[in-house]
Amino acid sequence: MKTFLGIEGGATRSTAALVDERGRVLKRAEGGACNLALLRDAQVLRLWRQFHRAISPDDLAAVGIFLAGNRRPKDAARVKRLARKIWRRSRIVTGNDAQSAMAAALGDRDGIVVICGTGSIVLARNGKRAVQVGGHGSLAGDAGSGYWMGRELLRGVVRQFDETGRLDALGRSLLRFLRKRDLEALVQWSISPSRDEVASLTRVLFKHPSHPLSRRIRREAVALLAEDVALAARKAGLRAPQVGLNRGLAKHQPLFRRELERAIRKKVRGAKVFLSETDGAIGAARLAMG
Repeated sequence: MKTFLGIEGGATRSTAALVDERGRVLKRAEGGACNLALLRDAQVLRLWRQFHRAISPDDLAAVGIFLAGNRRPKDAARVKRLARKIWRRSRIVTGNDAQSAMAAALGDRDGIVVICGTGSIVLARNGKRAVQVGGHGSLAGDAGSGYWMGRELLRGVVRQFDETGRLDALGRSLLRFLRKRDLEALVQWSISPSRDEVASLTRVLFKHPSHPLSRRIRREAVALLAEDVALAARKAGLRAPQVGLNRGLAKHQPLFRRELERAIRKKVRGAKVFLSETDGAIGAARLAMG
């Protein structure tokens, strides 16, 4: 029986799944971040070789590799060139992690997928018509993402200190999380953190769900994401669409997921919102199967 390997790489982690031609999952593996735009070739190959050793047989029919940062034709060419160093005899299929998330959430059905992790992106499909909203990076996009919320938390805590001359429970919790002694140390840290480090601040945010700053940031984040879903639905010509929620914030933060579901249903009439439980690596394997 033919086997297929799917790899999905994001800004925080990557997953791999080996499936057979009936779609049954045979093995899984997990590794570190694999945003193509942020890693050197050697780092990418090191991660893929770990997956190869852990779950990949030598006679794969095809490998599907879908990564954050895979945006341009030259990015896809790079993925295929690197993949050939490991899977020399297998067909290579590649794309970005939004495509694998959609395949995982919706299969062949029309609808919308909302990816909300370190970054954010909304992808809609209506027949052959595909629409993307967001996904343009930390400065130009990522509205409502973990990075966006972490940044807003940091700004809000510093602003509060400017107004009151002290840090409240939320601000002190942020210092403890980052192991910083005072505000000045926090400001020094904020000069050059990675996207993952900024996104990790959402752990502090969700530990204080009733704090006014936490509520405001969540309210604004879900409003931004819901507006992106509404825009994607209009551009794709979808009515009462299926909307799959994908990635860490939707999966691991039930309060945020409930608030996001309500915001989407309010913004998009008839939307059927659900949490996508299928790993994106399985979506990548499905796309490899063709």
